[in-house]
Amino acid sequence: MCHSLSINPGARVSTFTTAVDRASTAVQRALASWWCFGIIVGVFALSATLLAVAGADHFLYDEDYHFGIVQVYTHQWLPFIDQGNKYKGLGDISRTGSYLYHYIVSFPVRLVQALGGDARAQLVVARLCSVAFLSASFIWFRSLIIELGASKAIANVSLAVFAAVPITSAVAATVNYDSLTILFTALFLWQAVRIWKAAELRFPDLLAIAAVGCFGSLTKYTFLPVFVGTAVLLLIVLIIRTRRRTVRFSWGYGTPRFWIWGAAALIGVALFVERYVVNLLLFRSPQPDCAKLHPVSFCLSYGPWGRNYALEHQFSGASPSPGRVLYYLFQDWIPGNLWSLRYVGTSTHATLGSAATAALIDLAAAITIFLLAIGIGWLLRRRGMLVPFVAVAVYVAALFAVNLSDFDKMNVPVGVQGRYLLPFLPLAICCAGMVLARALDALYARPATLKVIVVIALVIAMTQGAGALTYFASADDAWYAAGGPLVDFTRFLHAVANKLLIGG
Repeated sequence: MCHSLSINPGARVSTFTTAVDRASTAVQRALASWWCFGIIVGVFALSATLLAVAGADHFLYDEDYHFGIVQVYTHQWLPFIDQGNKYKGLGDISRTGSYLYHYIVSFPVRLVQALGGDARAQLVVARLCSVAFLSASFIWFRSLIIELGASKAIANVSLAVFAAVPITSAVAATVNYDSLTILFTALFLWQAVRIWKAAELRFPDLLAIAAVGCFGSLTKYTFLPVFVGTAVLLLIVLIIRTRRRTVRFSWGYGTPRFWIWGAAALIGVALFVERYVVNLLLFRSPQPDCAKLHPVSFCLSYGPWGRNYALEHQFSGASPSPGRVLYYLFQDWIPGNLWSLRYVGTSTHATLGSAATAALIDLAAAITIFLLAIGIGWLLRRRGMLVPFVAVAVYVAALFAVNLSDFDKMNVPVGVQGRYLLPFLPLAICCAGMVLARALDALYARPATLKVIVVIALVIAMTQGAGALTYFASADDAWYAAGGPLVDFTRFLHAVANKLLIGG
């Protein structure tokens, strides 16, 4: 007797669903792995290196200015410049608080000089230092994000999205202090969160955060609000916890960490006092205006100062009002920061990227802001999250206040650039990812599959100008330093990038 063989449709669906769940779980494990993180950093570093080596001279973001200061430092061993009225075109570099990047980079550059390298070789080496600084920041951002309670998969995906922002690769390939500032931001906030969460307060950890905070402030003066805001928050909380005896204190005297970080803190604090405290005492400003130290004719040779000077004399000034503040915020500040996230190229050849890239950045920004808005309460309840929240809030408030003040003086939006937000972009992306992951876990029975779908959507979106693709898609031979195999390869990348771009 023969029996017909039948297959239960429900069993087939169950088998398929199980297979999908297993595949999604495997993908999540892969995304959380060290080798995935290594690929993200490797691809980012290689693309930025290609830009640094092949790109023509005079990148955007004031590269000529920053490289000019680096070259000044190659002629002296100490970081103190006796400028007088020398070095025209650089503004004041004798009392500026933003000098540590230039001083550090001057050492590999002077080594190239000693080996007979020409100006182009020196520029490339300086650019590669920036690539190294910003690439290293990924390590500390990953540690910080995990310290805040995010999964390793979210940490890796967040950093991949950060690397995909067109301006990130461009800044990394440029002689510019932003790369080192981003590294110090990641390292400083990682240390601050660890101190916040620690059951034992160790003196070497306080020395370490003091050293990093001082060095970060000396890299770029805009780090000052982050340093001061975070330090005040930690000081208040630690005093309260010490009095309540909810945290133990240990000196750690005699340990290698004590002596190493003690020496670093001593140097950092001394340099911080020499620059910022002395500036406050002598000029009543941590970052005195060029005209307080030099004749106006000298300061006019520095492009940004001359531009601001002319604009201020063309406009009588305006008093800030609620309507003017809102107008500036939504008409200039937010749009300006968004469009400049894709502003790449050289001072003579620049691009904003494709319309598809612009649309994706605007959409991503809107989704990120929405997720942060609905999840802010849950995020702040997570242990340690208050530290970066305060740092970001103080920094953004200070940045907006300075930009608004300039707008009221000149009636023109100046200094509005998305690269100033790069030090905190990984945190914003990560927090938005944490809120999204929590929502998927709560709303769906199989969140792993949906999370993988989100990652696939991100990968597809990255074909539309992510990373250095925006540069390669628009670049022609004039964007590069010379011919040869390297430029032949960039031509190939140009063709590939335009094939990927919608409308390319």
